[in-house]
Amino acid sequence: MPEANVPQSPDMPQETIPILSPEQIRAITLLVAGKSNTEVADTLGKERKTIYRWKQDPHFIAELNRQRKEIYEAGQTRLYGLLHKAISVIEHQLIQENSLKAALEVLKLI
Repeated sequence: MPEANVPQSPDMPQETIPILSPEQIRAITLLVAGKSNTEVADTLGKERKTIYRWKQDPHFIAELNRQRKEIYEAGQTRLYGLLHKAISVIEHQLIQENSLKAALEVLKLI
């Protein structure tokens, strides 16, 4: 795996940081999108065992988990943003249309 030297402040030693290859980054993107190891391997022109081996690498795992977390948090934020609108729709159904179905759904949630 290629490595890059990243300079630190003058009083700190220089540290070697592993870098994932562009193919590995693409594999992570595909995995986060829900593709299987086989689909990722086919897309990248690699063997499935290569993708499996990459998934054992701590740096690959860390980046995969970071991207998954980022997508999860973005989804959570979007859902929270829709919460007020969803409550307004239910409120409209209850008040304006006197909907028994909406009332039952609210009771189930509570």
